[in-house]
Amino acid sequence: MKDFKEMIRSLEKVPEWIILAHEKPDGDTLGCGSALFLKGMALGKKCSWFGPDPFPRVYGFLPFSEKYVTTETLEGMTGYGEMAVVVTDTSNPGRTVGGLTQVGDRVAVINIDHHGDNSRFGTFNWVDEEASSVGLMIYELFLSARWEITREMADPLFTAVATDTGFFQVPLNGREDAQNGSRSGSKRSRTLQGIPESLREPFPCRTAPLGHRSLQGHPSP
Repeated sequence: MKDFKEMIRSLEKVPEWIILAHEKPDGDTLGCGSALFLKGMALGKKCSWFGPDPFPRVYGFLPFSEKYVTTETLEGMTGYGEMAVVVTDTSNPGRTVGGLTQVGDRVAVINIDHHGDNSRFGTFNWVDEEASSVGLMIYELFLSARWEITREMADPLFTAVATDTGFFQVPLNGREDAQNGSRSGSKRSRTLQGIPESLREPFPCRTAPLGHRSLQGHPSP
């Protein structure tokens, strides 16, 4: 993505982030939203988190899950100054909160996705079909921006990656797809460089927050 650095500058410059989940939210979009909310707060941003459907109770352990608000539209929320609307794991505006295409010139819509049919609806469109999950992309964003990854941020990132890889049953480097000669409509993965092997252990889904070592404190490149 040629405007990647400009996207980071935009996120750092604006005083407010609105984070959007897709319809029928899963662990990838919610894990990303939680990690982004944590990072936005750490950077001194005013943060809001919205989605068109309710937050599933199974993911209630994610930090700031109580801040998530179900809404049909962004109307009336984006006319008060510069801000970023960050949309994760969402191939087109119809899959998230309404009003996304009418936010105005002072709002940067940041579209981060790994679906090949993404409609590139954002001011910035980071679409990586080879990413195993958007959680992996958010992890890479934090590293590229040299934003510290705390333990609290690492847990939702792990949730996001684990969800879209079938809890690491999908090969992280995409070699199996290549050897089979077919992608079968799925997204190829690539190696999670530098992530500890402990992340490949079974994920305690539906029980409690992650209790093992995670992505915390990974050094920036």
